[in-house]
Amino acid sequence: MAKPFYISLAIVCLILSMANTALAVDISLAWDASQEPDIAGYKVYYQAESATLPLEGFEAIEGNSPIDIGNESNFSLTGLPEGQVYYVAVSAYNSTGAESEFSNIVASEWVPELIAPLNGALDEPTVATFIWGASPLGYDVSYTLYYGTDPELKVSAAPIKFNLPRISFQPASLLCVIILFGLLYTLSLSAKKIFVTGAMALVIGFSMAGCGDAGNSLEDTSTHTSISLPGDPILANPLTSVLVKGNAEYHEAYDLKPATTYYWKVVAVDVSNPNLKYESSTNTLTTATH
Repeated sequence: MAKPFYISLAIVCLILSMANTALAVDISLAWDASQEPDIAGYKVYYQAESATLPLEGFEAIEGNSPIDIGNESNFSLTGLPEGQVYYVAVSAYNSTGAESEFSNIVASEWVPELIAPLNGALDEPTVATFIWGASPLGYDVSYTLYYGTDPELKVSAAPIKFNLPRISFQPASLLCVIILFGLLYTLSLSAKKIFVTGAMALVIGFSMAGCGDAGNSLEDTSTHTSISLPGDPILANPLTSVLVKGNAEYHEAYDLKPATTYYWKVVAVDVSNPNLKYESSTNTLTTATH
């Protein structure tokens, strides 16, 4: 779906209500009408459980997403099944049918608000400060920031490498072996058994000492994600960086490349119940060429 023009459009009001008869969720929306010329109408997008664009919901009585509501600046989605988080955005279109970019995305429950950089920002510096909104009173959450060039912000896994020592025969060790085995010819059978046991122990000891830190790097199939704790350096894979930020509400990133589009989102996790998560929408920014 082509979105060739941009307007300043933000949902400024979202009201939830419970329909008494069907125990369903109703969402009322309102926004300031666009002052751009030639605006012919608006479309409302919605979706349950995910803020990933495009929003493609289907549960509302008013119809599947998007819903063309004409030139109105308020609208209600009704009959939505309860027990889910719904994400809603609005776009505008002109008389030729060209559609704008999406407005901000709002949620039927609290999710982290992405404050800066602005969604779709261009010519951003390669040192970026990601800022998101604080949780309301009563929420005890820890934030995780995701950013990278993958639109889906998937975290690629990296193999864990284990350095194991190897037995390496150095020249001095090899000379010891030759001398020791030469002495075997002068000993009796019983003495040879005792001598061989002791000799092999010495040879192995000398060999391992001779090789020092030499070792083979063996790759195991176990994996880990690129996660840094507060204060640790960023362990970024080629696509996505993941940072556990505790209760901090910003992060300065120094690893962005010029002339590159990045995606970012924040997931808040309840401290007492890790299964309770609040995921923001995904915003984009593009860095400057220099």
